[in-house]
Amino acid sequence: DELDELMKLSVKDIIPNVKFGSVVSGGIDSTLVSYYVKNMTDMFFNVNHKDKDYVTYENVSEYFNVKCKILYEKEWSQKLNYVYKHIKSPLFSHSSVGCYFLSLLAKQHECQVLLTGDGADEALCGIKDLSKYELSLGEKYKDKKYNHIDETLTFFHLHLPQASLLESDMLGKINRVDFRSPYLNKNLLRFSLNLPIKYRYNSEVDKHLREKYLLKKLFIKYFSEDKVLPKQGFSGYPNESKKYMNVDIEHNNRDMEWKLLNLEYFYRSKNDI
Repeated sequence: DELDELMKLSVKDIIPNVKFGSVVSGGIDSTLVSYYVKNMTDMFFNVNHKDKDYVTYENVSEYFNVKCKILYEKEWSQKLNYVYKHIKSPLFSHSSVGCYFLSLLAKQHECQVLLTGDGADEALCGIKDLSKYELSLGEKYKDKKYNHIDETLTFFHLHLPQASLLESDMLGKINRVDFRSPYLNKNLLRFSLNLPIKYRYNSEVDKHLREKYLLKKLFIKYFSEDKVLPKQGFSGYPNESKKYMNVDIEHNNRDMEWKLLNLEYFYRSKNDI
């Protein structure tokens, strides 16, 4: 109940006095935010990467009338150079292109602000590495408010402001759209980071509920447990893009191949190749 009230207050704090919308990915974070504003706006947006996304707005389509942009790998790839020129660095993630198209979709419907689920993973243990870390703290902390804030804040200092939030801010500004997230509210963060570990990662429940346990319980309160899908991760066509970018880079590890492509694409955009 406390998290529910904090979410309501956090959402209320970022509601603008201009036309706004909300992202509905079909996952936990953004969909829950959209639930809190469904009586304030009818602008709900989604970018679906064709044949890539298994978590989509269709998971919760009975709750929202979502405006969806279907994105194909060729269109995604052709927009890469444009995104690099605005970011002016290698991409933090290949979801950056989808972020650009989200802001464009919002602009096309005259929305100046877009609510997202950014920060929920970092605050409530939705990142696998963070989950493993917290689990390793041991059973002795299971029911205590162990002060793990210093370690967890590393994700905020490095992962959010210097990477994902910076990218979404820059890409949103291309279309004059401001991205906002209630999960970054200081009161909600203070609550989240001081939770007993079992409410952030609960190893004693079914596997699909373990990470972000408390947030998923809140989600189930308004939706249903069958709507809790496995985390999808970043969307896009990072490795497929080389077919359209005239790049001959091969690696037997897809993650490493994308890292090499990412650097090559950035170099090309910087040198107008």
